[in-house]
Amino acid sequence: MTAVATARQVLGLPLGLASAITVARLYAPADLGRFAVLSFVVTLPALIGDLGLTQAFIRQPDDPSGEEMAAAASLQLWIVALALPAILVGVHLKEAASDIAWVALAVVLYLPTLAGPLAFRANVLVSRRLDFARLAMLDLIQQVLYIAVLLWLGLAHTGLAGLIVATTSGQLLRLAVLSRWYPGGPAAWPRLGRLATVMRSGLPLHLSGIVSGFHAGMLNWLGAPLFGPVAVGYLRWSQDMTNRVGTGLAHAIGSVVYPTIALLQGDVVRLERVVARAVRYNVLLIGVPLALLAGLANPVITAIFGGRWAPAAGALQLFAALAVGAAVLVPLDAAVKIVRPTTWSLGIVTAYLAVEVALALALARAAGFLAIPLAHLAATVALIAVLREFLPRAARPAWLDNVAVPLLALAATYVVSRWVAGVLAPWPALFAGCAAGAAAAAAVVFVLGRRAIWPELLRDLRHFAPAPTPSTP
Repeated sequence: MTAVATARQVLGLPLGLASAITVARLYAPADLGRFAVLSFVVTLPALIGDLGLTQAFIRQPDDPSGEEMAAAASLQLWIVALALPAILVGVHLKEAASDIAWVALAVVLYLPTLAGPLAFRANVLVSRRLDFARLAMLDLIQQVLYIAVLLWLGLAHTGLAGLIVATTSGQLLRLAVLSRWYPGGPAAWPRLGRLATVMRSGLPLHLSGIVSGFHAGMLNWLGAPLFGPVAVGYLRWSQDMTNRVGTGLAHAIGSVVYPTIALLQGDVVRLERVVARAVRYNVLLIGVPLALLAGLANPVITAIFGGRWAPAAGALQLFAALAVGAAVLVPLDAAVKIVRPTTWSLGIVTAYLAVEVALALALARAAGFLAIPLAHLAATVALIAVLREFLPRAARPAWLDNVAVPLLALAATYVVSRWVAGVLAPWPALFAGCAAGAAAAAAVVFVLGRRAIWPELLRDLRHFAPAPTPSTP
């Protein structure tokens, strides 16, 4: 698990940065804001229409039958197909006075949602087979295609249409490859009798997933009416930057941890080891580049992305801190979903969203569009403490070695890199700040974690070393 995640981080980071640079240089904040809102709207049918079937099939002890998965895919296909006219009517009515061809753009962006049921079986079996090495490689290929199309259309000054076509191209490629790996499409008509028991077992988790989807999309459905498309563009760009640097990997590790924990739920000792290791590696692997990004936010924006994104500096720092919180949260959440009743997850995420919305509304006047990342961050810190308490006592990862020491390393990285950013010009600050910040993190881990963290890091690094070549007699 760690080797795959590390390779994905090392290879994906430069691609993610290339994508963010392309968006910042070739697309306006308002384009990105409009894209964010539209993309949230068109994914709602897939978010709601899964009905818990995916998670239920992943959780059950035996592989689901081909007939069951074909029926589930058919049900999802009918749901997303029937939802399309309603979405197009809503888009047309909302933007009737605009000169943008919103309906046509919505149709293009909806294509991956329509094609998603074709890869339903593949998505289930990738998780059940723990086929994450191939999936990581597919993610990288998808990123390359996305960046190539984004660059091509950005240079052609296509604006919002370029963002939509680039996103759709990458998602359709992913679905096509997954379907080829694990063939098996939807049935012509869903037989709900086959799925009733499966839906009952997966529905509580699915409801949690819906609430989580609204949590993730809060900057769209709450940010747009409160602050407008330009502010949503700043927020979306900042969030995408931190996602590409780290949050995506946190969720990738979580997707690996979830099926792994499902096999270990009866062994709390091994469960604690898996969760603790996932938390520690999440914080260290994801946190160091995020701490550098936060500490060097101003020179990063000035030197690389352009001055028009300067108002996003505060949001970038807050989303970086939030992504570090997600690095701790994701493995804990995966464990709680396995070891506690599924209704717990629904209650947790609903309360989490309610607190976030209340905080964002309360802070909106004083903090402006920064109210949304501030609300996310405050609620995430509280949720981390709650989720850890929900785990069995023997399965709770120790705070000191797995959370406190890595966070101290990140704090040192942030302080040192921010100091460097304040005394040097932007380009020299980037190079000197990265070197000094990374050295500060390594020093903290070595000094404070030399008995628990450092030896394990060295052991895992040896797994990457090439095997010795046999000598020729």
